[in-house]
Order: sequence, then structure tokens, then C-alpha cells
Amino acid sequence: MTPEEKREYKKRWYIKHKELTKVRAKTWYILHKDAHGNSVKKWNMIHREVCNASYRKWRKNNLEKEKERTQKWCNEHKEHLRELTKKWKTEHPECNRITHARRNRELGFIPLNEFFLNSNAHHVDANFVIYIPMGMHKRVWHRQNDSKSMRIINQISWDFLEFSVL
Repeated sequence: MTPEEKREYKKRWYIKHKELTKVRAKTWYILHKDAHGNSVKKWNMIHREVCNASYRKWRKNNLEKEKERTQKWCNEHKEHLRELTKKWKTEHPECNRITHARRNRELGFIPLNEFFLNSNAHHVDANFVIYIPMGMHKRVWHRQNDSKSMRIINQISWDFLEFSVL
């Protein structure tokens, strides 16, 4: 039997016994689900780059499906996402501080002292920032264009800076 004849025979046999093959495959999968899943995971870990390239290609060709899938996951895991965000913000406080300080006012960010836990960055002018305790910063209500309240909070900030340096 030539290879072509053999292939043709297998093809005819598969078509004739299609239902039986499906039942056998399903049964095998149910019996060996854990082992099969572990072997797939192992292969994926070994061939990480191949998997990532394949996934990037699929994602590029299926943007809408990927968007729906991501949105669905985010909706199902809101609490987990909050925890991850909180964890990231505590691990990267410098990114958070600078972004919030700028807001839409286009203020500079030159710190005059070091950041410490439970501190807020207070702008004493358009460029310079003094880190003061959160409670101290919230004690005096102030805004950038109100000179009276800014004078009070600036004096508190300078006093804190002078006291903390000594």
C-alpha cells in the first residue's frame, strides 16, 4: 500500500466512523482532563515566546473580541482590580504624586524635602513643593488663587520644613 492509498483509506475510515471517533475523543478527554491540562500548561511555559507571539497576532486580528473579553473580565474582577491598583500605587508613590500635583494647572514639581508616608505635596509657589503631613495639609482649606489662605498654609509648610530640617 502506497502512502497515498494509506492516507485515502484513513480518510474514508474516519468519515465512516466519525461519530465513534467523537465519542472516544470526548471520553478520553473526560478521563484525562487533568493530565492533558497539565501537559498543555507545561508546553505553554516552555514555549512562552511562541504562545505570546501567537496571542499578539490573534489579538491584532480580533480587536473587538479582545475588547469584549477584557471588559467582561474587568467587570467580573472589580475587587481584584481595586486591590491591584492600590498595591501598585503604594509600590510606586512617586508616579502618583507627580501626576496629581500637576493636574490641569501646569504646576512644576521640584520637591524641597523627601516624600514620607501619609504626606501630601503642597505647592508653595508654581514650581516648588513641600511634603507636609496629610492632616496638616487638610487642616487649612486653601486654593491656588486665594492669597489669604495660601499665605497661612505656606507659612505652616515653611515652618514644618524648617522644623523637620533641624
